[in-house]
This record gives sequence, C-alpha cells and structure tokens, in this order.
Amino acid sequence: MSIEDSLILSTVLGRARSPREARAALRAYDQVRRPQTQRIIESSQETGLMLIGKGEHRGIEMKRLGNLLPRWDFILDIDMLEHRNEAILKMRDELGMAAFA
Repeated sequence: MSIEDSLILSTVLGRARSPREARAALRAYDQVRRPQTQRIIESSQETGLMLIGKGEHRGIEMKRLGNLLPRWDFILDIDMLEHRNEAILKMRDELGMAAFA
C-alpha cells in the first residue's frame, strides 16, 4: 500500500505548482486512496474474525471457510495506471481545470 500511496502522491503533488494546487492534490489523493485502503482494513478485520472463529463465523470449521486467498484479489488486481489517472482527474475537478496536465 505504501508503494501505491507513493505513486499517487508523487503523481498529483508533482503536478502542483502552487499551494492551492497542492491542497487539491492532497484532496484528490485522499478521494482515490481512502476507499481502497478502507476496503483493505475491513477485509483484514473480517479475515481475522474468520480465522479466530468470532462474529458470524463462530463455530465454523476452517475447512468450511474455503480458500481465503480470493478475498484479497481486489488488492492484487488493482490497475495502478487507472488508479493514477483517476487521481489526476479528481485533481482537475478540484481545481476546475479541464486541461490540467
């Protein structure tokens, strides 16, 4: 996640030429990265509950839970080029600039 965060931050902050643009860059970074990182947190919490047999998974045998690896496909399959481009578009939107490079 830190490498992904670095890519998005360096992309948007690298385009900032003023304090206003830097603030817009940070807002765009937050809008793009927060949903992904929040999903990772929630998935990790749920996986932890599964592994220790708490919550709705109380009393379920591990073998009935199946393979846990597909739970993390959304982490491994992220398209970082698309994610980066989304951040650039959000920064443009924040600044109200259609031609912001």
